[in-house]
Amino acid sequence: MNMNKMAKFLKKLREDRGLTQEQLGEIINVSRSLISKWENGNKMPAVECLRALSKFYDITIDEIIFGERKTKENALEIDSLSATIITDSRRKFDLACKAFSGVILILLFIIFGAYFILNYNAYKLYSVGAKGENFDIKNTLMLITKNESYIQFGNITDSDGDDTTYDGYKFYALDGDKKIVLSNREDNAILRDFDNKDNYLNFSNLEKYIDDLYVDIYYDDKIETLKLDVNLEMSNNKIFNFNNRNASSINKNKTKNNNKNLPTFISKNFTYDEDKNVYKYETNINNEKVMIEYDQNIKNLTIITENNKIIYDNQAKNIFVLENNTGSYNKLIIFDVKRDSCIYGDCQKHYNFIDDFNSNYKHMIEN
Repeated sequence: MNMNKMAKFLKKLREDRGLTQEQLGEIINVSRSLISKWENGNKMPAVECLRALSKFYDITIDEIIFGERKTKENALEIDSLSATIITDSRRKFDLACKAFSGVILILLFIIFGAYFILNYNAYKLYSVGAKGENFDIKNTLMLITKNESYIQFGNITDSDGDDTTYDGYKFYALDGDKKIVLSNREDNAILRDFDNKDNYLNFSNLEKYIDDLYVDIYYDDKIETLKLDVNLEMSNNKIFNFNNRNASSINKNKTKNNNKNLPTFISKNFTYDEDKNVYKYETNINNEKVMIEYDQNIKNLTIITENNKIIYDNQAKNIFVLENNTGSYNKLIIFDVKRDSCIYGDCQKHYNFIDDFNSNYKHMIEN
């Protein structure tokens, strides 16, 4: 994610409409100073603000974050942005943009679309918080990938939830009696500035210590130690709606019984698989055995045959066609249904897959 590129794009969008920062702020209900921070690259818009900007400018959130309108040349890069992270993490925290306009930065990690499809749990998004005697930590996000880990701190408040002052804090993991300071900065004893854009911190092996993370808060020549409560909110394959690690079975049953939100065909014909947290349907089409899976959380439909896998991304309105190559899948094409255009590969050569989806499967997800 290029903050400067996004900032210039936001400024250009506003100027193309002939608006001042004050006028735009009145339209989307934020202050002029906050818009100035966005356009100077000092702060990223919170999720509610991204939604408001997307609706007002009639562009996607992915295009705003990428800093360009979508074209054939940049489509694959833009589509690799996980808008799901923004949407679902924002819904779980249920934060209003106006209430937290200056303290919440949403952490994004750009990955290529093929990597997203072919690698299960390539990244995991966690919500992080802590409650102590004098201080609370709220609205903190942590992203763990296969290669790197990141944490974006939210805000420290007093025990009543109000803003408070402190001298500094230290973020570390406990390995037995040993404190491991998890900052990549040379002055990694105390990190002092929550509002500085450098508070995207890069750590190694963070998942190893995920149950033993602490923050020491320095105040009035005293130290209060808070143990961080870390909860998995999302992976790149499944979205889990649970408040702690022991609640997965409860939420699986909740998903299973929530048939009223299912498309009619799926509700009548599919069966729920608790292990995979998807609805499944097995059939024969054109004398070929077909397994069909529907993920109620992200509303994606996956069609699996002996030789191919077709994935319909219901949010992006894209069809991904993968070819089975001795147990692993190679990407053939990506087709943009909404724009009726090819994003990747030779769509004309393999258009039979698009026809097959439209003829045999599209009706399954239509109410």
